[in-house]
Amino acid sequence: MTAPRGPVAPRLVVAFRLAVAMTLWLATVLLHRRVSYAVGEPWPTPWGSVTPIDHTTTAMVLGVVGVVAVLARRARDAPARAPTVALWGALLAVAAGCHGTLVTIDIEVVHYPQYALVAVLLAAALDADRQRRWLLEVVLISALLSVIDEAFQYFHSMKPAQYFDFNDLVLNQIGTLAGLLWYYGFPRGGRVEATRRRRLLAAMLALVAVCAAVCGWLAAAGVLIVAPVSAIREDGIWQVSDGLRVVLQYAPGIFDNWRPSRSGGTYFVLGPGLWLAFMAATTLVVWAVERRLRAGAGKRVAKDGEATAGQ
Repeated sequence: MTAPRGPVAPRLVVAFRLAVAMTLWLATVLLHRRVSYAVGEPWPTPWGSVTPIDHTTTAMVLGVVGVVAVLARRARDAPARAPTVALWGALLAVAAGCHGTLVTIDIEVVHYPQYALVAVLLAAALDADRQRRWLLEVVLISALLSVIDEAFQYFHSMKPAQYFDFNDLVLNQIGTLAGLLWYYGFPRGGRVEATRRRRLLAAMLALVAVCAAVCGWLAAAGVLIVAPVSAIREDGIWQVSDGLRVVLQYAPGIFDNWRPSRSGGTYFVLGPGLWLAFMAATTLVVWAVERRLRAGAGKRVAKDGEATAGQ
């Protein structure tokens, strides 16, 4: 007799949910510049003009308080709280460290809810029954979307920019992890599947390998350049007429160095190497968590089998 499977969303529902996630992501990409300018302009109100960017810290504090309040309520009814609380604590510590070193202006905290929501929608589309079997896939898909987002800003929407913003990629990754913790944290019961075919994960890993190989080949061919020999003009980052060339920073010495911050202090500009290290570390952490969940599920399945055989 075949064991009953958990609820599986119809393909049409999955496609619709993925479309919602991608539409939201695309809207945030296309509207990024307009929103960035809008929050810096005075907004007329019955109580006088208000500039939203001046109240970023207040909004950030209220947002954190609201998130903590909701998580505390969910934790109260959860059977196993300690692992999720520990993961939230570690993620908040990482976010605080990154905010103090990688952010040039406080409004950039918008990256956290932006990619947290994208991660929640992706997870809800791929794993509606919350079996916690799509963690790595969501991380990889979100990372790919994040790279596309930043490339669009650097080469098109946010000109002039002095460098490809790997810092924002890190903030987006933290937002993705927060979204996964929000969606899967404080489980209310149910079982986690011990095994499942991972065609999507295999496809994503293959895509990552292909992208890495292509980037390596372009760098070796002199097409993809991390830093020019000397400072170049804005239009020099993308050159086609005299041969294809893609430059990731306008002048040497920007990446992996401290620079003056727009908020008055300093911030550190990550280069591609440090970003890749951060991506590898966070992906390994997600893989370890998922493996632990699967190992626990396997033990429960074996225990249930022994109990059934003993009856």
